[in-house]
Amino acid sequence: MPGPGELRERWRGRSAEAGWSLPGDWWTPAVESVVSAACGEPGLAVACRRLGEARGRAGVGIGETLEDLGALFAELSWPDPPLSLVRCAAEGWADGGAPAAPDTACADPLTGLMTAAYLRGRLGELYREAGGAPTGHVLLVVDLPAGGEPWRRLSRSLVVAHELREVFRRGETVAFAGPSRAVALVPAGRRAEADAAVLRTLLDGALGGDGEAAAPGPDRLGAELFAAERFRTSDAACGRAVGGDWTGGVRTRATRRSAAHACRRRGPDAPGATGGADGTDGEPGGGRDAFAVRIVVPPDDLREALALLEPTAS
Repeated sequence: MPGPGELRERWRGRSAEAGWSLPGDWWTPAVESVVSAACGEPGLAVACRRLGEARGRAGVGIGETLEDLGALFAELSWPDPPLSLVRCAAEGWADGGAPAAPDTACADPLTGLMTAAYLRGRLGELYREAGGAPTGHVLLVVDLPAGGEPWRRLSRSLVVAHELREVFRRGETVAFAGPSRAVALVPAGRRAEADAAVLRTLLDGALGGDGEAAAPGPDRLGAELFAAERFRTSDAACGRAVGGDWTGGVRTRATRRSAAHACRRRGPDAPGATGGADGTDGEPGGGRDAFAVRIVVPPDDLREALALLEPTAS
């Protein structure tokens, strides 16, 4: 029996050969629970159900979900997998693919930030109220490196979401517009510029030189992210998994809070908080382009403002 890491990669390859349509979206924290259970840990039925839920939430069809599970069984030389495992995966898929309840659809349960749809609606309200560009607000845009392993993108999103929540605590609308862009709708003024400087400093400490979270590696990180996946149905538990005690190989909440306090005390002119409001040369450490934090004045046309939320926008 191979170890969990080797089994994961062999499963990934066999699933791709069987026709998995988007290789970059195959990995999910639930995969780690399945390979761990398949290698001897208890709870394989529960792990298969969580895998089905993850596939359903991601929009993967039931056929492709079961084909993927069949690739694992083939790798394990199980010609006739137990019907109970297939049923668990199918039931999980049905639950995961169900539409989110209206009262929970405004926030992403993993990162705790608002959804892109909510941010678009909020922008529309401000434009209608002002009869044009809302001069009292600006958009603070965080651009992150695109691509990379799925587990790296997920860990980076969790870290960036944590730092955004640390900085914006006064009712601002903060959302992920895509896997490589986060946007905060904040009041215009010097406070926005100071918050941008604080955020640059925090992200520079939390992300490595290549803009990735300083994570310990896919095997250990997968188990930590699976904890967030496992308790995501509980708002309070999800807050514990993604916030307070979850470190993901980076600083703890207390350390981050101290850094944020120090940056606010130093102000935007402090060392490591360089860059102007337009986002040019806005990263500490000599102008690295691994990530960028910039302030954008909303354009006159709402459609142009909505285009700024697209990760491919310049």
